[in-house]
Amino acid sequence: MAVVKQRSVVFTTAASEPTLITKDLDLDNCYKEDEIVIHVKCCALNPIDVLVHGLSNRLVAGTGPKTFSRDFSGVIVRKGKNVDKKWNIDDEVNGMFQHLYGEQGTFSDYFIMNPAKNKSIGHINKFPDNTLHYNEDDKRDDWALNAAYPLIFGTAETVLLDYVKNMGPESRILVIGASTQVSNALVQIAKNDLNIGTLVGVCNENSFEYNNKFGWDHLVSYNGGKTVENVRKLMKTELNNQKFDLIFDSVGNSEFFPIIDEFLKPKSEGSYFVTVVGDNKSDYKTLSFFKAISISTITRFVNPFRCYNYSFAHVLPIDRYMIRAHKMIADKRYEPIIDHIYELDQYREAIDRLKSNRAKGKVVIRINE
Repeated sequence: MAVVKQRSVVFTTAASEPTLITKDLDLDNCYKEDEIVIHVKCCALNPIDVLVHGLSNRLVAGTGPKTFSRDFSGVIVRKGKNVDKKWNIDDEVNGMFQHLYGEQGTFSDYFIMNPAKNKSIGHINKFPDNTLHYNEDDKRDDWALNAAYPLIFGTAETVLLDYVKNMGPESRILVIGASTQVSNALVQIAKNDLNIGTLVGVCNENSFEYNNKFGWDHLVSYNGGKTVENVRKLMKTELNNQKFDLIFDSVGNSEFFPIIDEFLKPKSEGSYFVTVVGDNKSDYKTLSFFKAISISTITRFVNPFRCYNYSFAHVLPIDRYMIRAHKMIADKRYEPIIDHIYELDQYREAIDRLKSNRAKGKVVIRINE
């Protein structure tokens, strides 16, 4: 019997602080015949981790321990006899492990998954040494980089492929929140793989120089509360007043809805407004359900009479985006951006960094060397 120490960062309810716990795990008897056990090297935090924690109600989610994180890189250490032959002991893998209020998450030494059901898993890529934001002090490596992208890449690819159909060189996309990690992945996929024509990003004007490295055709400032005015001006001067096929909101914005016909193509042409956050920017320090999901967002989502297509982006545990990501990385056409790498015992600092809304890239945690 191979019993190991399993460390996990967990919470119980919204009122509980994240805590590092340790328990015994019997590696030889903890999995089923269609499952694999992964020894985690690195995981990454995403806003969904903070939201799930902040909205955890004991009546809905119970009071048992719930583990953070979905992104991972690691090594397969156990394999059931019914697992596909492409997954083997000692394989180095990465991906997105989908769960909600489960005892298992990737902010742990080990987790167990069924790769036939949770298909967002692949063999890790080797990254070039000259990554865009390589920082020797951070000791970033292939483990960290492979843990940094699955969820954000999958979300961005979902936004680009599952709503507006057949976008290409003539298509135009407006992205509200160009500096977020999902938007960063979206512009790299759109410009480096899908050959989408025009991408306009809205961000702080102080971020123009940073964001321009990733392929935006135009950047528009939100400073001074002039987002709509500045986008309108850009459309007139640079886009010949042509409207957008897709508006993607990654930060929380409702300014365009009263005048959306000015900016978004008609609903009959298959245009979409897609969001990952709803109308309001989340304040992770004072989170509540109605701050995270406003009444206006709920009303807009269920309203059958709205004059535009509207949806929340939801990434599924499929292999499509992992296949695309791996090919783009191999061809040096995509690179995830890391803000900082923390060690496991720095988990509180890592969570605080994510909550600060100041991270320029992913917050990655090294679980095991």
